[in-house]
Amino acid sequence: MTTFLTLNTYLFDLRVLGLPLQRPAPYVRERLAALPDALRGVAADVVCLQEVFRHRHRAFLQGSLADLYPYSAGVGARPLRFGTGLMVLSRFPIESSRSRLFRRRFLEERIIVYSGMLHCVLTVPGLGRCHVFDIHATAGGIGRHPESTAAEACRGAQIDEIVSLAKAHSDDVAVVAGDLNAGPHASPANYRQMLDGGFVDRCRPPNGGSPSSSPLDVTWDPQNPLVADGPEARLAPQRIDHVFARGRGPGACAVRSARVVFDEPSVRVGSDRRVPLSDHYGVLADVERLQPTQA
Repeated sequence: MTTFLTLNTYLFDLRVLGLPLQRPAPYVRERLAALPDALRGVAADVVCLQEVFRHRHRAFLQGSLADLYPYSAGVGARPLRFGTGLMVLSRFPIESSRSRLFRRRFLEERIIVYSGMLHCVLTVPGLGRCHVFDIHATAGGIGRHPESTAAEACRGAQIDEIVSLAKAHSDDVAVVAGDLNAGPHASPANYRQMLDGGFVDRCRPPNGGSPSSSPLDVTWDPQNPLVADGPEARLAPQRIDHVFARGRGPGACAVRSARVVFDEPSVRVGSDRRVPLSDHYGVLADVERLQPTQA
C-alpha cells in the first residue's frame, strides 16, 4: 500500500522585488512555517502540493523535508517566474518530471501564474512504474463563478488533457492528485469526466458500487476562517480535492481508504487565535495495485 497526500497550500504570495502583485493570502509566513511538521505528521509516501508559487517557499520545504522526502520536483523554477505552483515530494526516486501547461487556459492563467500539471514518473514498491500527475484545474479565473459555463468548459478541456496523457501510459499505474475544482456536488459533470476516463477515488469504488459520503465530503469549507470574510464565502462547502487512481487496464489500482486531513485550526497566528493550515483541507489516500483478475 502506498500513501498519497494532496494539499492546496494557499501560499498565495506573489512578489516582484519585494512588492506584492496581488493581495497575499492571510498568514502565509505562519502557515508555511507550520507546513513541514504537518507533513511529517501524516508521513505520506508521495506528497502533491499546489499553490507553492514562490521559489523561496519551495526551497524552504525541500530543505526542511529532505530527510523524509529526498526526492522532489517542481522546485527549480526561476525566482521571478511563479509557474504552476505545483510541487511533488517523494520517498522514492523521481525518474523524470515535466511541468505541462494546459492548452486551454484563461488569459490571466497565461501571464504570471500558469495553469497546468506536474507529471512525475516513479518506481514505487508494490505499485511498480507509476505516473503521478499533480494537478490544479482552473477555478474560473478572475471574476468568473467556478461553476459558470465558461469555467466548466475550460476545466473540461483540461481534464481531457489529463485523461489523455494518462491513457498514453496505460501499462503503468497512474495516480492523479490535486485540486480539481470540481466534485460530486460542484461542477459534477467535470468530476464525472474523471470517472468516465477510467479513474476512481475512494468515494466511487472500482467495482461499480455506490459513492460513499462522509467523512470525505468537504475539502473546501466557506466557514474556514481563512476565507470566511472573503468573497469566496458565498460558495457552498465542496469536495474538490482528490486522489484518483486508474481503475482498469494493466495498470489498474484502487484507492483502498482515504480521509481528510489538516481540517483543524492548528496554526497559531496570535496569542489566542488559530487557523487551519490552508483554505483547502488535505486528502490522504492509500493506493494499492490490483491483480489482473480484480481490474
